Amino acid sequence: MQTINKKKLKDAVFTSLQDAIIHGDLKPGDRIVETKVAADMGVSQATVREALKDLEHLGMIEKNAHQGTYVKLIDKKELKDAYDARTILEIYTAEMAAKNISQAQLETLRGHLDNMTKAAEEGDVIAYSDYNVRFHESIAIICGNKIVVKLWQIANASLWTLASTNASKHSLKSLAARHITVLRALENRDPDEARAAIQAHLVEIRDEMIEDAQ
Repeated sequence: MQTINKKKLKDAVFTSLQDAIIHGDLKPGDRIVETKVAADMGVSQATVREALKDLEHLGMIEKNAHQGTYVKLIDKKELKDAYDARTILEIYTAEMAAKNISQAQLETLRGHLDNMTKAAEEGDVIAYSDYNVRFHESIAIICGNKIVVKLWQIANASLWTLASTNASKHSLKSLAARHITVLRALENRDPDEARAAIQAHLVEIRDEMIEDAQ
């Protein structure tokens, strides 16, 4: 008899719910009902409960003992804290990537930026956000510090990237163009330039989101 891998089931539920939140199928304030998710995905409530614990740990949902589980509403303070933490991490990853980056890795980043720009021209917000995340995650990986990569992932860049894209008053093409200075700094292999470029980029996004937040 084949053993059922409970961790894989839990990870599948986690990924499904995370994607639904990131892509806006589940919106802030929406309730998540364990029994419904379990029935829809053909898994046990215990499996759903474990996946929800991981989402709660990432700050994507919140539980109320008397009212249930909801997609989290983010306030200005939490928004600022999240982007400040991400900025600290990405200043480091950009600086280290500028020192370590290979020509092949630069080509990968150019590919992400080209795809980001194409998605922007087509008005495809989801594809734009996905390539945006890949661009930043690639820089984190290039920096060569696996612990920092894990911290970057915990900072939940996927959620914030889509949220900031949806909230921005700028066009997608304008948002895509903001990444050119970051790529140019890495092409120059200049750590100081890379640090300044990524900091300016993320602080600008943070300030826009805080201004528009309730």
